Amino acid sequence: MLVTTDEERIPHTELSNLVEFFRALADPVRLEMVRCIARDGEVACTTFEGMFAIAKSTISYHIRMLRMTGMITVRKDGPFYHYQLVTDTFDQLAPHLLESLVGRPPEAPIATARSRSASPAISR
Repeated sequence: MLVTTDEERIPHTELSNLVEFFRALADPVRLEMVRCIARDGEVACTTFEGMFAIAKSTISYHIRMLRMTGMITVRKDGPFYHYQLVTDTFDQLAPHLLESLVGRPPEAPIATARSRSASPAISR
């Protein structure tokens, strides 16, 4: 049995955030979405419609899960939605994960906590 001291324990809220973060990434479709956005910097909704053989409503569900965990932000441009990563979330919960997914640092543009709060989130 592993014994930890009070100083070594992860606070409950931080542990909950970690669980939700990795739960969202545990789905192969969402993991591939994150990898694609990290590789390209920004991805339009139509990209995912062409990548996955799933219904648009299922894509929207996966996008919603990524947004709820703070991994992505959504920008609307006319009739299209564009997705960007929020690197602050990854840096805080899983440093270097994005680099591992794409084999190099993610491409810009990438949303930070500041730019995410400046633009309202838009859901599909």
